[in-house]
Amino acid sequence: MSPGGTRPKDPCNARVPPPHRGVVSIREPDVEFGVHSSKVSGSTVVVEGRCLRGAVELGRTFVHMRRFLSPGAPEVAMALEVVSIQAYGNEFDRIEEGMTAALTLAGDVPTVIGEGWALIG
Repeated sequence: MSPGGTRPKDPCNARVPPPHRGVVSIREPDVEFGVHSSKVSGSTVVVEGRCLRGAVELGRTFVHMRRFLSPGAPEVAMALEVVSIQAYGNEFDRIEEGMTAALTLAGDVPTVIGEGWALIG
């Protein structure tokens, strides 16, 4: 007991709050790029298409893709980083929603990438 007659707090008996049981939300991807054509060369691929949502910038990594013309089709996991953006005859660091461009992507190139796929990241 302490001098005032009170018992010191034992840190081992501290009340631990219960684990959070709230709803877990999965954030919607903020970038979607629709592919109209592709050309694979080893561990890189050049895709031409349109930015459907958000903005694509250098360094962005696309983490999966899905068929945008076939709702309900399974998604394909991947990891492709944007290393170059060419649009309207110029190099860009970033393109906005609605712009068309050719993106050079590096990483694990899926065998099925091509027209009708949307890259999600």
